[in-house]
Amino acid sequence: MCGRIGQYLPASWLEAFFKIDTRFVENREPLYNAPPTSDLMVVRIDPKTGKRVITTMKWGLVPFFSKTGKMDYSTFNAKCEGVEKAASFREPFKSRRCIVPADLYYEWRKLGPTPKDGKQPYAVARADGAPLLMAGLWDAWKGNEGVWLLSFTVLTTAPLPDSKMSELHHRIPVVLSPEAVPTWLGEEPGDLEPLMSPCPDEWLKMWKVSARVGNVKNTDARLIEEVE
Repeated sequence: MCGRIGQYLPASWLEAFFKIDTRFVENREPLYNAPPTSDLMVVRIDPKTGKRVITTMKWGLVPFFSKTGKMDYSTFNAKCEGVEKAASFREPFKSRRCIVPADLYYEWRKLGPTPKDGKQPYAVARADGAPLLMAGLWDAWKGNEGVWLLSFTVLTTAPLPDSKMSELHHRIPVVLSPEAVPTWLGEEPGDLEPLMSPCPDEWLKMWKVSARVGNVKNTDARLIEEVE
């Protein structure tokens, strides 16, 4: 799964990386420990212009047919297996796919078979220093007052067997290559199923971080530092 994200690269860097012409004008602070319900930057195709844009969206997909405008169940992650048939995700999967760029995400490794054994938090990032291009889906929900809520989910898959990521957790985000971005966003035709496979193990690196990351009130840059 993916339950915490670090997103601290500036929007200007992402605009250059994704070749986006429209400027992202929001003044955002770096996010080192963003939990679900946070507002994060997402790359998508603007339905009005057909061009790539960076949009701020709420993490935790609220489907367009929701009666409450809230996550009625956990939708901050979506399993790629069967996503094209799931009620909350099948329409976004058809035409509202997006990229969630992240500097890293956090995962907790169980230290033993019982809860008393505890967990060790790790940070996971691209080994080459590039951002993680996490495959996502987005949706738009319209409230009674005509205000639109844009929200997203991160797709997950099973890690490769006997990989270092499989030792950390049984689910990992779907991480795309830069070459896969046009197909995932719908700019180019192509088969989506192969894109939802686990990325090569060598793409990723992980390191131990402080247990302070477990408290969402802790948001400082020291959270990403390696600990013994």
